[in-house]
Amino acid sequence: RRQKGYEYDGGLVRFELGEKEREEEKVKAEKETEKYGFFLGDILRVYEVAELRIYKSAVVEFVGTFSLNFLSLCLTVSPIVFESNPPSYIAFCNGVLLALHILCCAPPSGGHLNPLITLSTLGTGLTSLPRAFLYVAAQMTGASLAGIFFRIVTDDQLAAEVRHHC
Repeated sequence: RRQKGYEYDGGLVRFELGEKEREEEKVKAEKETEKYGFFLGDILRVYEVAELRIYKSAVVEFVGTFSLNFLSLCLTVSPIVFESNPPSYIAFCNGVLLALHILCCAPPSGGHLNPLITLSTLGTGLTSLPRAFLYVAAQMTGASLAGIFFRIVTDDQLAAEVRHHC
C-alpha cells in the first residue's frame, strides 16, 4: 500500500508518505481534531482502535514475548539440567536470542518485546496510546504465560533447584 518507504508498526522507523496517503492522513487528522480536540486527535490517535493491523501487531508482541521469555528460561536452567558450572555463554546466548527476536518482530510490530520500551516510545510520541495499551497487555500476558508454561513442563526437582539458585 505504501510506496515510498516502509513502516514498522511499533513506531521505531518513520517513513515518507505518498501524496494520496498524505491527503488521507490529513482528512483523518482533521476529523479527529474536530471530534476530540487538538491533543486527543493528534497525540492519542484514537482512530487506530478501528484498524486491524494494531491487533495483528499486538499478537506478534504476545508471541514474541512468550517465546523470548520461555527460551531464555530454558537457556538459563541448562547448566542445572546438565550439571555443569554456570558458563558465561548463557549471557551471550541470551543476547543473541534477544537480538533475533527483535529482528523478527520489528517489521510487523516494532519489536518492543518489553513494556518499558513500549512506554518509552509512548512518551516520545512514536507509539499511540491505544497501541501502547495493547502492546503492554500482550507483553505482560505473554511473559506470564511463558513462566506458567515453563513451570508446567519442568519437573518439581528442577523447579526446586531453580528456586535454590535464585
